Amino acid sequence: MAGRSRGATAEHQVRDPGRFDDVVGTVTFASARDVDEAVRAAASAQKGWAASGVESRAAALLSAARLFEGLDLDGLATTLTRENASLLAVSRREIGMVPRMLRLAAAHASTGEEPSWRAEGAHRVRRTPFGVVACIVPWNAPVILAMQKVSSALVAGNAVVVKPSPYAPLAVSAVLRALAHSLPPGLLSVVNGEGETGAALTRHLLVRKVSFTGGDEIGREVLRQAADTFTCVQLELGGNDPAIVLDDVDAATVADAIVAQAFRRAGQVCYAIKRVYVPRSLGSSFIEAAVAVVDGIRVGHGLDELTTMGPVNNARQFARITSLRDRARMSGATVHVGGAPRDPAGWDSGYFIRLALVLTPIHRARSCSANSSARSCRSSCTRTRTKRSNSRTTPSTDCVRLSGRRMKNARVRSQSRWTPGSPS
Repeated sequence: MAGRSRGATAEHQVRDPGRFDDVVGTVTFASARDVDEAVRAAASAQKGWAASGVESRAAALLSAARLFEGLDLDGLATTLTRENASLLAVSRREIGMVPRMLRLAAAHASTGEEPSWRAEGAHRVRRTPFGVVACIVPWNAPVILAMQKVSSALVAGNAVVVKPSPYAPLAVSAVLRALAHSLPPGLLSVVNGEGETGAALTRHLLVRKVSFTGGDEIGREVLRQAADTFTCVQLELGGNDPAIVLDDVDAATVADAIVAQAFRRAGQVCYAIKRVYVPRSLGSSFIEAAVAVVDGIRVGHGLDELTTMGPVNNARQFARITSLRDRARMSGATVHVGGAPRDPAGWDSGYFIRLALVLTPIHRARSCSANSSARSCRSSCTRTRTKRSNSRTTPSTDCVRLSGRRMKNARVRSQSRWTPGSPS
């Protein structure tokens, strides 16, 4: 924080979602005074950073990318798996994206001022940084989501203060600490904490942009907090994403791909498939194939190389998913529960949950989630729907209830906007 690590009064233990008794590490929660110090240091450092020019900023990010490419990142991947419950292979890919995100931001750097012409004459579009940007990231993919925000904000000339989720702060804090060491002091800081820390950040008068990724409840609160100072806010919330299967596909192949995408990170991804619409003619074969795929999934700890789905991240997620499943059953729906426990003896020592496919058409049974849009983290619960259709483009459906990210960092004069690229 403000270019250095510091201690504060409150320490928070981060526990392994797959092993309740395993403390992965501790972080210090920042007070409102700590947040104020970090923001003021960022505002001070930002002026020189913005004046250094885009070429210099891009070069600094490329230098940092080379630094990360020379580090052993496997230890960070293990930490990430232990704190947020992703599979180790997934965590390795996420940590490995760090240098790529830095290079991508540098490649998309703008000169800040570009000539342009219209029929009525010439004009210029000038892009200027906001100043201090606050980035709030969730626990499901904290490193890649933080890097998407931070790298583009930095190259655009901003300073950044990041608040990770208290459920998964360790790996992302370590990555950002390493990045901060290659930047001017105070330009990049991390403040750990819960709602009070976030509120101190979003309400700060020197914060001119807030980029938030998370659920709708906190997103609304961020908007309310930022409204007092008319701070620009970008929200990345969740969705109620459907997959539409057409009638000329191989049901088994498509079912395998859809189930894999729907249950990645235990279904806790905002763009995970949550409903599947299947032509009635393929309904039975699709459901049979999806059930077979789900039954083959091995649920266990993410560090177990034979595990194909880890636990969910926290008690709230666990309670919500089991509630959705139970409500679906009470509504009269047919619910198929699948997935094989890797360690039955240790099942109750983590937030392990088997996968659920809600197979009853939803026009015959109530949805297992009446309104699931605008939440960033989904469940391992699915539903199916069927109905007749005479059109290939509007297929009749079996809807399987299975339980996206960019940041604009430059204030733009005229009517143009600049969005640095990010991988899908």
